[in-house]
Amino acid sequence: TEIYTLSLHDALPISTSLVAHNPLMFTANTLTMTLLGSDTGTARLPTVLISLILIAMPMLFRRWLGVTKALILSTLLTISPALLIASRTMSGPVWSAALAILAVYAIGRFVESRRWRYAFVATITIVMLVIMAEPAGFIMLLGLLGGFIFAWTTTSNMEENSPRQLTFETLRSWPWLRSLIIT
Repeated sequence: TEIYTLSLHDALPISTSLVAHNPLMFTANTLTMTLLGSDTGTARLPTVLISLILIAMPMLFRRWLGVTKALILSTLLTISPALLIASRTMSGPVWSAALAILAVYAIGRFVESRRWRYAFVATITIVMLVIMAEPAGFIMLLGLLGGFIFAWTTTSNMEENSPRQLTFETLRSWPWLRSLIIT
């Protein structure tokens, strides 16, 4: 027979510490814990709030997708087990996804309206996606750029307002210097 011995150290419960793995989450957690106290629920609160905002973000695209499709996307995000687990475990992809979606929306609105505010918001969210969100934020940006390049190269140039012409006009009218300085 084998004899198993347990020490007092083995009998103590193991607690996991909540650690923010990116500067954006660290800043949000610091502000939240300063205002509401230090607790595991308080530490998870910013990521849960961002995931709730992420669920509502398809409604920003209702002018392009239509109300029904945007509502279906929000519903699918609501019942998504991946988003639930990511928000409960303070995962960085929740922050990256929210920043990426906000950047795409701001770029789309800038293309429509040419208002400098949307260019600033897009620039700030892209920089935050790459620098502050998580280490894989840069890879998410590369995925967005890859999707844009695919869409750009697969469209025809027969239209008077071709996507290529629109892209060049947008790049020329983007307030590069001011938006990078503000960022």
